[in-house]
Amino acid sequence: MAEETQKTIMQKAVRVTLYENVMQQFEQLLNDDVYKPGDKILPERELALQLGISRNTLREVLKALELIGILETRQGGGYYLCESPNSNLVSASFRFLKVNSNQDIRDLMQTRRILETASAALAALYATEETVAILRHDVDQMRQNCHNAKVISKYDLDFHFQISKASGNMFLNSLTEVMNHPIHELMLKTAQFDDLIIKAVDYHEKILNAIVLRDSEGAQRYMNEHLLGVEEVIQQANA
Repeated sequence: MAEETQKTIMQKAVRVTLYENVMQQFEQLLNDDVYKPGDKILPERELALQLGISRNTLREVLKALELIGILETRQGGGYYLCESPNSNLVSASFRFLKVNSNQDIRDLMQTRRILETASAALAALYATEETVAILRHDVDQMRQNCHNAKVISKYDLDFHFQISKASGNMFLNSLTEVMNHPIHELMLKTAQFDDLIIKAVDYHEKILNAIVLRDSEGAQRYMNEHLLGVEEVIQQANA
């Protein structure tokens, strides 16, 4: 790792758009790979001096970058570039996601289906034995707790998350993770439908078997059929 004093010198900030200017300069530093994941950035005093701004203004920018997952603070002080800034940015963009209207629900479920069918296809190619064991446990727990909405939704949610994780695609995984909360709320509302639960468990088992067989097309097809069925029930429930 290069010494802090060797980092690229920043320019004087434009006074009429101080905040935006400083943000743009940080964006340029990241695009130019001046800072690598895990690097410690220059101390506040030195950064403020280079930019020609007050430390209070600089702290506002640093806090904003921390909020969206670009920077992080660590024990001992100072700011560091996060290890996974791209993933954090995806999560931050959905931080305050709310699903209120029927259109919101339709859009969320359609997006989920697009993402998760792709994840299932990739998971069939890349899932490890450890992941398969977790998926099998999730399916078993769902089947054993068909009449417990909270328990079954917990394992249902984990099943889908493990598949997105197994895809090996950071963006698919991040998008699936940030959708967890609103999807979980919808699942709890539909967990009262016994027929849906039984079908869901059966489809989870089909998806799992396809992944075990490395049947990418089958995993994708079963996931699509499963989520289409869920969409229909949720839309009818909210009609």
